[in-house]
Amino acid sequence: MKFKFSKKQMTWGMTAFLVIAAGILFYFLVFEFRNIIKSIQGIMDSIAPVLYGVVIAYILSPVLNFIEHYLLKPIFNRFGTSTSLPSLTAEKKFKTMRTIAVTLSIATWIGLLSVVIFFLVPQLITSVMEISRNIPRYINNVNHYINTYLASQPKTQKLAIDLWNSYSDRLYEFWRQTVIPALTDMLQVFSQQLVTLFAGLF
Repeated sequence: MKFKFSKKQMTWGMTAFLVIAAGILFYFLVFEFRNIIKSIQGIMDSIAPVLYGVVIAYILSPVLNFIEHYLLKPIFNRFGTSTSLPSLTAEKKFKTMRTIAVTLSIATWIGLLSVVIFFLVPQLITSVMEISRNIPRYINNVNHYINTYLASQPKTQKLAIDLWNSYSDRLYEFWRQTVIPALTDMLQVFSQQLVTLFAGLF
């Protein structure tokens, strides 16, 4: 005779499995989070020059092409020898046009970096602090969800509530003492790298 699991038993088993899996994942993050962040930072430091080069080329190339073909080239062709003619004068004008285009492209890049540094980074810090202030409300929302969703299954409800209550305080302390400092450090490193890129253009 085959044993068949009822829908209620399957729901209970799945819920218990998810709660236990979440607890194990939380335990791993609590004790390994800083090591994970350090590993990521080490990798980023190693590939940073390549990434910077790719990002700068990706951003400046279309800007350079636009400025050169749609702004400067018509002006040069209107007021002097065409830059497309195979002559020494045209070659000099092309080099001059390219120099101006590169300078304007770099100025555009500097403007984008300025926007990121002075507007985006402070907003990210504000968002992180806002999440931190709202964590108690998020914890209460989870409690309400557990009580509501599992109201018809007292055993599962009790197991989930006990597990959640045992980890919610640790979760808050983990966020406040580990995640926030780590995110703050990452934002500071990000800001410093932007400033380095900014200075490297000169």
